[in-house]
Amino acid sequence: MNGIGSKKCHKVVVIGAGMAGISAAHYLVENGVSDVILVEASDRIGGRIQTIFREGKPLELGAEWIFGGCPSNSLFNLANRLKLLGREIQRLNDIDETVQWPNTVGYIYRSNGLPLSEESTQKAYEVFNAIRDEIQGYFQKEYKVAGEEMQRKGRASVDVSTAAFEKTRLLTFYDSRVLKALAYLKVNEKFAAVNLKQVEAALSGFRNTLSISLGEDLDQIRLELTGSSVHLPGGNILVPGGMVGVLEALVQDLPKNSLRFGRKVTGIDWSFHSRDPLLMDKIHVECSVQTNMGSQTEDYFADYVVSTLPLGVLRHQFSRLFHPALPSSKVQAVQSIGCGHMSKIFLEFLSPWWAPGEGGITLAWTNEELRHRMLPRDWYLYISHFSEVEGHPNLLACWIASSGARIADQLSNSDLMDRIIWVLQKFTGDPGLPGPVKLFRATWSTMDNFLGSTSFSQLATEEADFHELSQPLPSATSPRLLFAGEATHSRYWGTLHGARLSGIREAKRVLDRITEVDILAAKMTQMATSPPPTPPHNAGYKKPPLPPPSPSNFRASMKTGNHVRFRLDRFGGSPG
Repeated sequence: MNGIGSKKCHKVVVIGAGMAGISAAHYLVENGVSDVILVEASDRIGGRIQTIFREGKPLELGAEWIFGGCPSNSLFNLANRLKLLGREIQRLNDIDETVQWPNTVGYIYRSNGLPLSEESTQKAYEVFNAIRDEIQGYFQKEYKVAGEEMQRKGRASVDVSTAAFEKTRLLTFYDSRVLKALAYLKVNEKFAAVNLKQVEAALSGFRNTLSISLGEDLDQIRLELTGSSVHLPGGNILVPGGMVGVLEALVQDLPKNSLRFGRKVTGIDWSFHSRDPLLMDKIHVECSVQTNMGSQTEDYFADYVVSTLPLGVLRHQFSRLFHPALPSSKVQAVQSIGCGHMSKIFLEFLSPWWAPGEGGITLAWTNEELRHRMLPRDWYLYISHFSEVEGHPNLLACWIASSGARIADQLSNSDLMDRIIWVLQKFTGDPGLPGPVKLFRATWSTMDNFLGSTSFSQLATEEADFHELSQPLPSATSPRLLFAGEATHSRYWGTLHGARLSGIREAKRVLDRITEVDILAAKMTQMATSPPPTPPHNAGYKKPPLPPPSPSNFRASMKTGNHVRFRLDRFGGSPG
């Protein structure tokens, strides 16, 4: 660190100690840039990874899985390299379609307290997973194919995202596929034993399930881009020691005191205008720090700043955080990409009232129940399912989707527990079910450092928005203020491995720029310190001055063509 008075000057300042920020800092240090500082608003690392421990076992309040356990997943490879996955990798494998959602074996219940039959449950899962796969594949099979067709017809300059497709609401598509499936089951004799009313109720309730996995109410999600975030094979992977262990391993390689907790960024000045001439070419990061004396300001100056501020924070604060203001193209990307909401609440009971391994309870809200839900009153109608928790036999996880999650995050623990146990009693038909004694949660929608969960493709989103959000300022050729985070990765947005790759991407961009600047500086230093070139052997010879041309000589030269030779001689050229 270079100190200028009380000012802190560094090569790189990284904002945020989540997956993207720590990955960026680690990659920089690993490649020789040791003057890196991470400023983190909270008192912990992880961002939307938050692992707590109950009786020595991890409980994930935030991101829980590595999505896609295969070598194409950078995070999976890292966890393997760090030997954090154990001798036998724990996978929620998606080969068996009947256990994709919910995540444990169990029953589907209706609000009348009756479970669906096994035949209806099996068929409902088959239909749901087929629709889900069609949604995931729509981008590649329909959207990209249409773009290639347009190029073949000579319309390559047309923006496929706006010209080739209307912006289809995912709910419209889902409901149409449900009706099609029910019509097929109705006329097919081999499904005569299947109760269509039960299947219809299950598929209605699965709207909440799909909302949880995609981040928002289905009528706010754009079908065409949902599958643009690539789904990797290999199932979902659990990290036995807790997801935060991946980041803890990386932090150990960072320089001492490079992590600064409790620093909430209140301003980023990338104008490169300072009264101090030594700071003219620096980016100024202003942080608020809570001390015993109250809130104080702490300033950092850096050649490069990597911002990993979550999309929710950017959407609410971009107008007052950045000076000068962000370009309109980046503001549009910030506002166009959706910021999702979901809530995962862990309920602790004195003892489990469910059979071990069969605690999965999925709620089949009917179309009628969902059609008339009103917020904030009916937030509980967004509860999708309950699942058992690995390593915690007394816990159930309650999953709440989208708009309901935003309301649930504002409620007190007692209000939450009262309503959730009422829902469980209603759907199981057992009014004697004991209530939970405690709950654990993180209110991502209301916490100032996040204001949401992961990104999603809302109706206003275009494919180019994710790329635009990742573009550095002031330009790609002069990257000084850089942006990382899962919402900046156009292939893996909404995932932990997308966040990691985005951090590494921006670290590489900084390294490339540092190399360019160092090469240029070395050349300038060489030019400044090199001795003057040796003069040629006849350098002491001087031509006698030419006599000034008389009018008669000039007229003669015009006749003979010697005016060309005369001009070259006057300007030092060769007459030969």
